[in-house]
Amino acid sequence: MLKQNPSDQELDIAFRELYVTYELLEVAFEDYHYDPDEGLEFRPEVIERIDQSIAEIEAGTAKLISLEEVAKEFGVNLQD
Repeated sequence: MLKQNPSDQELDIAFRELYVTYELLEVAFEDYHYDPDEGLEFRPEVIERIDQSIAEIEAGTAKLISLEEVAKEFGVNLQD
């Protein structure tokens, strides 16, 4: 902890300590990628529905909703 009204030298030292600590934390977490869904699998019915949706889009039979319609439904004003 710094005393009140620290000198420039004390501030410089404190900043350098903070910077080194930050860099060490960055290195420690560099390879840590948190994915809350890791290891989870889709249920078969979900995969089937996704495949069906893709097939409908590719065949041109899917009912598509425009961005404007979605915005209107949710009361969002799109800027032109």
